Amino acid sequence: MSAPMPKALDGLSIIEWAYVPFHERVADQMANVLFEADQLLQMLETEGDTPLAWLEPDIRTVYERVDVLLHKISD
Repeated sequence: MSAPMPKALDGLSIIEWAYVPFHERVADQMANVLFEADQLLQMLETEGDTPLAWLEPDIRTVYERVDVLLHKISD
């Protein structure tokens, strides 16, 4: 099974991706985590009363922590 291509830079081949500066690759992957966490939070909100509602605080914590880290590396 191959690794999924990054979302923001998905037009690049794996060789081109390897030449993207490391800082940019890390920031891109962290942005993907933010996007996915946001999607999960929206799903949980839309679903309402679900047996998985207990995940919301942890997902929110992940989102907030990654957001802080992304700002730190982007400054």
